[in-house]
Amino acid sequence: MADPFRPPANPYGPGNRGLDYATEPGDVVRVIGAGVVAFAGWVAGRGVVSVEHPDGLRSSLTGLESISLRRGQIVEAGTPAGTAGTRMHLGVRRSGRYIDPASLFVVGAPPRHAILVPVPPA
Repeated sequence: MADPFRPPANPYGPGNRGLDYATEPGDVVRVIGAGVVAFAGWVAGRGVVSVEHPDGLRSSLTGLESISLRRGQIVEAGTPAGTAGTRMHLGVRRSGRYIDPASLFVVGAPPRHAILVPVPPA
């Protein structure tokens, strides 16, 4: 991981509202859970995919160099969202507030930071 979750002191303060990963351009990036694609497009030259999950969470993948999903598409955990650039950001919101995405990866365990491992193509 290149940069862990660091909540800002106020809504406009510095920090990191998610997890940043140093990725290799072309690495396949996958959605973290089932849901419906709420946004798939470009923001300030960076590919972004956001998914609304049935539990009310909204995850966003930012820093994609290509996008393979479209708004309204139903996805399952692990569905390819696109390919990464040199840095990929994962953000998760609950009721509009950012939470540490690492806290979602192991149920019942203290929060820890995940390591994304590329899956070889089939």
